[in-house]
Amino acid sequence: MIFKEMYKSFIRVNGYVLSLGGLLIMLLLFFVTPTTEIPVRWVVVFAAPFFLLFIVVCDVAYRAIQDIVLPKVKASYRPHSLYSDAIAILLLEKSNLFGHESLVSVYFKEDAFEKLIGWGYVLTVQQGGLIQVLVIREVGEAQDSIWEKIRNNDGSVLSKLLIRPSIPKIIQDIGA
Repeated sequence: MIFKEMYKSFIRVNGYVLSLGGLLIMLLLFFVTPTTEIPVRWVVVFAAPFFLLFIVVCDVAYRAIQDIVLPKVKASYRPHSLYSDAIAILLLEKSNLFGHESLVSVYFKEDAFEKLIGWGYVLTVQQGGLIQVLVIREVGEAQDSIWEKIRNNDGSVLSKLLIRPSIPKIIQDIGA
């Protein structure tokens, strides 16, 4: 798996072009003899592959860090009759943080605070990578107006939602 990611990274950083450039510089240095103790051509021969490997590893690390970002909520739907007790179905962007039937918590960002307003689980991860979350419990009665706006796809409210791939300990303790 890691080699597959490294190959994708090699392609993204134009590894073939960098390799060809390093090879051309190496060949050029074989014909130009600098006056040093260690021929520069040997330095380039050994340094070029390590430089390319360094670039590929940096790209892989950068891509891994990007996956940590929480996905945005794209839309909300009213649950159909099969999930009549549920609060809402949320459609999230692609993310590697969520798996099928994993528990999630729903937060509403208000000023500098994130208020827990519900929890549920991943209903399905679609073939294209979009994630459907079924919210099965809302937290606090004061959130009714927020949930109504969410179910009506109010963009200003959906943009303030944070879906986290875990649930708080308090929910586990009360067994809600």
